[in-house]
Amino acid sequence: MDLLAYVADDDKNWLWGLISGTCGLICTLGTLILFIAALVSIIKADRLTTAAKILWAVVAFAFPFIGSLAWFFWGKNNQDKLSF
Repeated sequence: MDLLAYVADDDKNWLWGLISGTCGLICTLGTLILFIAALVSIIKADRLTTAAKILWAVVAFAFPFIGSLAWFFWGKNNQDKLSF
């Protein structure tokens, strides 16, 4: 009887592992895509000087998720104000 309970519990753990692993993979890929898109956008920004591009790239590398979001919500829209 205990063996059946153990096997049933193991099946649930496997399913939760699959679900959490899939969610983790989706979040990781989403962050990677956001990071790459931010770097490409930073490089293509015409109004930024080279120093400002390097600064934004360092922020994106240091904080891949938050730095990329900051670029898209704050830096990209205010390029003329942030040029050195």
